[in-house]
Amino acid sequence: MHEREKIYNTASEEELVAFAKSGDSVAANELVLRLYTLVYFTSEKYTGLGIERADLIQEGMIGVLGAMRTFHPESGTKFKTYAARCVDHHFYSLARKVYRKKHIPRDKIVSISHYISNEAQNPEQLVIEKERQEEITAALKAKLSNFEFEILYKYLSGYSAAEIAELLGIDVKQVSNALYRIRQKFHFILK
Repeated sequence: MHEREKIYNTASEEELVAFAKSGDSVAANELVLRLYTLVYFTSEKYTGLGIERADLIQEGMIGVLGAMRTFHPESGTKFKTYAARCVDHHFYSLARKVYRKKHIPRDKIVSISHYISNEAQNPEQLVIEKERQEEITAALKAKLSNFEFEILYKYLSGYSAAEIAELLGIDVKQVSNALYRIRQKFHFILK
């Protein structure tokens, strides 16, 4: 065992942070390995987001790296305690993004209400709007699978992706992927 590795094995987390901040990547790796268990168990309470466990752990490690950057030993807090809060906060922020659908790029969001409106001002416009709505519905039925159409129907009825997943007994990620495919197909239909 090298002398340097012996130092890292016996060093405290706070010392490893100091080494890592000075550019020592081996110290940073040692710190990440030490906190893996913390990240793993913290990720358990966020498994319902529809994100793979390995991806959650990677996100937690990003929280650890952020904690390394922002930790100040003069605060009197143990690094492990500080890192636990940072990891939990990172997971919480991720959960908010997932539930608020901010992770969907704006150019991929297509507003159906922009193309279908019941606020026509005269009978002729009402008939045109109704015909347009029937055309879009027929085109969607032709392009979408039964699974996608069922998800679209529930989504337009006001259910969230998490609620749809629970109703159908599937993973939230499957619902999110189906909604993404539906948006792509809808966008193609409107061209």
